[in-house]
Amino acid sequence: MPAPVIDYVECLKDSPRFRQQLGMNENSLDELEMKMEKLLKSCNTMTEGGRGYIGNQASFLASLWELSSYFSSDQESTTTAYLNKLIQTLQEILKFQNVIIDQTSRTITNSLTKFLKDDVKKMRETKGYFNKMSNDLDSALNKNAAASKSRPADLEDASNLLTMTKSCFRYTGMDYVYQISMLQSRKRHVVLDALGNLINAYSTYFHQGHDLFNDMDPFLKSLQAEVQAMQEASAALEKHLEKRHTYVTKEDTYALSEAKGKTVNLEGYLFKRGQSAFRTWNRRWFYLDSNKLCYVKRNGEEITVMEEDLRICMVRPLNEIDRRFCFEVISPTKSHVLQADSESLYQLWMTSLQQGISSALHEAMEPDVVSNTSGTIQWEDSDTEEAQDSKGRQRSSTQRNALQILDIPGNEICCDCSDPDPQWASINFGVTLCIECGGIHRSLGVHITKVRSIKLDAWEPEILKVMAELGNNIVNKILEGKTVDQVKPGADATRAQREAWIAMKYREKRFVDKDVFKAKEVLENEGWMVNRLRRRTRQNKKSSSKNKEDFDKEEKDVDTTEKEEPSLLESVLRASTLSASATLSDLPLSPEESPDKRRIVNAEVVLFGGSLGKHHVASVELDSDQESTDGENEGSWIPPRDNLSSFSPELLLYRAARAHNLPVMLEALALGANPEWRHSGENMQAPIHQAVISGSVMSTEFLILNGAKTGAADGEGNTALHIAALSGNTGQVCLLLKHRADHHLVNNMGREPLEIAVSNSDADIVTLLRLAALNEEIRENDFTGNDDTFNDVVQEFSQMVYTHPERLNRNKK
Repeated sequence: MPAPVIDYVECLKDSPRFRQQLGMNENSLDELEMKMEKLLKSCNTMTEGGRGYIGNQASFLASLWELSSYFSSDQESTTTAYLNKLIQTLQEILKFQNVIIDQTSRTITNSLTKFLKDDVKKMRETKGYFNKMSNDLDSALNKNAAASKSRPADLEDASNLLTMTKSCFRYTGMDYVYQISMLQSRKRHVVLDALGNLINAYSTYFHQGHDLFNDMDPFLKSLQAEVQAMQEASAALEKHLEKRHTYVTKEDTYALSEAKGKTVNLEGYLFKRGQSAFRTWNRRWFYLDSNKLCYVKRNGEEITVMEEDLRICMVRPLNEIDRRFCFEVISPTKSHVLQADSESLYQLWMTSLQQGISSALHEAMEPDVVSNTSGTIQWEDSDTEEAQDSKGRQRSSTQRNALQILDIPGNEICCDCSDPDPQWASINFGVTLCIECGGIHRSLGVHITKVRSIKLDAWEPEILKVMAELGNNIVNKILEGKTVDQVKPGADATRAQREAWIAMKYREKRFVDKDVFKAKEVLENEGWMVNRLRRRTRQNKKSSSKNKEDFDKEEKDVDTTEKEEPSLLESVLRASTLSASATLSDLPLSPEESPDKRRIVNAEVVLFGGSLGKHHVASVELDSDQESTDGENEGSWIPPRDNLSSFSPELLLYRAARAHNLPVMLEALALGANPEWRHSGENMQAPIHQAVISGSVMSTEFLILNGAKTGAADGEGNTALHIAALSGNTGQVCLLLKHRADHHLVNNMGREPLEIAVSNSDADIVTLLRLAALNEEIRENDFTGNDDTFNDVVQEFSQMVYTHPERLNRNKK
């Protein structure tokens, strides 16, 4: 027979051994109670989480039933049948999960709660009574011991009280020992029984699931076959649509001759200038219907008849405003200004409207169409003194467009397959591409390469400058530095060969020479630096009327190496043809430089085998880079020298951004530089901060195109927009706002960029930032997207950065 945990004899004696055993058992039961309560709390949390999961899964199943109703059409009957079967299976699983959670609650929570609330609680109550009786016994013993012999009555009372109290203490002590002994005995089988029941519940749960999925096995095999058939159909469709991009470059053709003498039902998108004070431009779908000119929003709602009867209207070209391809529809009471997307559409709308009026009036009216067949993009600022003075006379300035980038050596062929007809370009890499390779670039995603059409898309001046700074030869020098045994695809390569090459070249950067800074000739030097690629002084305004030869002759190019170097045409060719084995000892030294004194290596020399020098392409008609060096003279900035031990791709990108040296920046990114890296030793600034400090719009644009965030803040909380406002660089502010930089962010001093511009009395920047705030307010209130007035102003400032930067600086002089 098992013995109690505490000896009854010792209990009756109330010996120190009894008290010691009692204390040990009380501590043991206290610990048991604490751990059981913790277990119950965890179990309750688990079951509540399980019920929450079941609730979420029920919502998930409800969403699946709604999805099933989407596929309930006749064409999707197979999909609906499979989907319904899968949902029903998930519902069965949900039932099993609900059962196991309930059983967990019953087996663990109920049994352990009963043990704690009944048995342990009763023991706690008895313990309190036992402690009271122990105190009463001590009091009775003291009273009995203190009774005087001379008072027999007091002696008898004390003796009787002691006898009664001792008897009650012994009965209570025996009950307390009994309850402790039973708790110590029952605790084992209570815990084991609860966990055993839980395991049995799990066993039943998994057996039910196993049986369910055994029955589902034939269905799942049938589902797999059906899914494979669907995948094959999708693959066939994808292959059929591989040539989809070829349709993008095909120009729409219209049979204008067939429209003569009959009512023309033309339709398409036009920009419409609003009648409000802001003169906002909105894009609408216009169409002709029974002598009526109507338009509708893109969503097809709110059909508006702009003119009820075209027979009383007149159509004429509108050349007095800065926008291209504009014409005016004039009625006796009002005038409407419309804009087409291209020269061909402009002529088509003009001709069609006039022929429609002619057809209705039965008389011929020859269209007065002003043709602009050059297909170029005008870079000129409107509403300026020069623009107002020049209205009404022919503009003689050369119109610049993206076709100029094809004049850069190496850009006349595709960068990836050497096809002789590149029509696309990757603007964040600065290369030209053929149609086939351009389509593959698009499939990589805009996070890797951003593709534009050279002929069809609009090109911002800052992007054209990025393209002019790079080019196929320089980029291939970087991205194809170590092709090893890989064969570059040719113009006749298959799509699969091109896809593999382009993925390895641009996404994996597999051909980049990652050991370029580990050569022996480099390690012999003490440090490295990044020079500016070029600086060009701006042509005086009075020389703008000179011919191209005079312009190229008079424009001065100053290289930071302070020595005469070849033009970009020669530099790019040299960078692309230098042997990969060229060493530092093969390079020419400046007159004041000796081999033992040259301890600082130029990163440009290491990367490209020589200094690129003046980066000037005469055939690409870009204005000066004076805005890139605003506030810097030739001696005001010295490239920092860093130890070779501190070299990293991130630091290389950081230094190159300050020097606005785009080829070195691209090399740094190819080596794996993170554009969000911060320099802990220079106020936690990122490369984009350095680009803004340098004043280079093209350097900032290049970083943004390659993933740099405009909202990055330095150690003082200044974003790129704060720094541009502090330095008064209107071009940088304009560029950052075009890329939706948040102008509401405050620095550590609690100042927004607008406050900084106001304190600096910089009218141009204040205007831009206030217009940006107004644009946001209009967008939030009207839900119509951006205000075209804001876009026009930003575009005007952007053009002025490249055409008349001195006007943006006049308030600083």
